[in-house]
Amino acid sequence: AAAAAAAADAAVQPDQPATIDNAVQAVQQTPHRSQPPPTVELFQPQTQNAPVDLTEPPVTTQEVDSPAQLVTPKAESAGQRQVPAQLVTPKAENAGQLQVEPSMDTPPPIAPPQGFEQDVPDIQVGDLVLLGSQVVTEFRHKHAVVTEVHEAHCTVAVLDESHRFGVGECWPDFSDVRVLSTAWRLGSEVVIDGLQGGKTRAFNGKTGVIIEHPKQGHPCFVHKPSGVGTDDRAHLTLCISLPPAESGGKEKKTLLEPRFLHSVAAYFDTARCNLEGIVRQVSGDHRGSFSSGCEDVV
Repeated sequence: AAAAAAAADAAVQPDQPATIDNAVQAVQQTPHRSQPPPTVELFQPQTQNAPVDLTEPPVTTQEVDSPAQLVTPKAESAGQRQVPAQLVTPKAENAGQLQVEPSMDTPPPIAPPQGFEQDVPDIQVGDLVLLGSQVVTEFRHKHAVVTEVHEAHCTVAVLDESHRFGVGECWPDFSDVRVLSTAWRLGSEVVIDGLQGGKTRAFNGKTGVIIEHPKQGHPCFVHKPSGVGTDDRAHLTLCISLPPAESGGKEKKTLLEPRFLHSVAAYFDTARCNLEGIVRQVSGDHRGSFSSGCEDVV
């Protein structure tokens, strides 16, 4: 439109004829000016700010063994700011471990076998025991003397019926033995009686203590010198420490068979019963040579 207006002005000038050709030529000679593209504005709808929810989110607690407790701390003195109540959830005993609730599908705990954690029985070296049915057939229900004590079993020397000779050795568990007598334990006080030899008869009536032999240990099994009428089997003996005959003297040690040794209590009980029997015989009372309880004294 501007170019057309300029061409019209030029056409009406006096020095140039107003022809259509001149107007077209003027339009063609007018430089073309490029106009910038129209600017497109993007309008975004303005939204109002959403209201902020100032309320606290709901408190979620995990399921534990005990329910949650509402704890309200108390102010130390009047006028202090009151602290809002807090929801306290008790913690599990073992933090980080998964707490499994028992159910019908949960198998019961396996109990340890009976006797597995029981205390070690009071079995010591020198005890006279009765063997059970778990040992070898030839030694079942035989009497034996303990020679060594281990963690779960013991070593025993099997005795004959007279308790004088050893006939074998085995290693039963503690559960397969039963203690019959503890009179042969180390440190037991005994009274010597029944010796008939010319050299040993002087020991009768003396009191001694069972000790461990320096070389043979406890108990001892010795072989007597071979000769006419001697037995080649190992004899069961105990080492006895006798007090010195004189003050300042040395103690005397001797090996004796258990049949010549008696506990102090049993020895005096036997002496008492024998004395009562003698009194009854002298007084003419023949209802019995022993008073009540003397029948069991050995």
